[in-house]
Amino acid sequence: MKNKWQNIEEVIVVLNDDSSKDANEFIRTLELLGKNAKVVILSREKQESTKEQSKVTLLTNKDFSLFGKPKSEIALSVFKTNFDLLLVVDSFEGKPEKRMKKVKAKLSVGLNLKEPNTFFDINMSTRSNSIEHLINFTKEIVEKIK
Repeated sequence: MKNKWQNIEEVIVVLNDDSSKDANEFIRTLELLGKNAKVVILSREKQESTKEQSKVTLLTNKDFSLFGKPKSEIALSVFKTNFDLLLVVDSFEGKPEKRMKKVKAKLSVGLNLKEPNTFFDINMSTRSNSIEHLINFTKEIVEKIK
């Protein structure tokens, strides 16, 4: 019988501005584990335009309605995609969980959040900030789920 991790193919990682420099390392580490990865950076800056690279998308408040619904084309494309794992790393200002509720994911994990959130299926915390450690820690926990 396969564990949950073995069934995961599509992963979306959500980072804040402070962690945005790690986006490509998250992608590389997940791809080494055989996963297709996309990173969304939720920016607190009020930037004029949303930026999108092939696997990294920067979203700002302008991409969402007052109620947290995606409204820009780029945001809509991210939120229409089905993912196997939603991994929200670190803490955010405001209430990003309103936005993350719109992501279609079979399993949602909050990692190193200031406070656990009932929205996520799993809330985890670790002292290490190494990307490889964060991904392997997530993998170890998710593998235990049948």
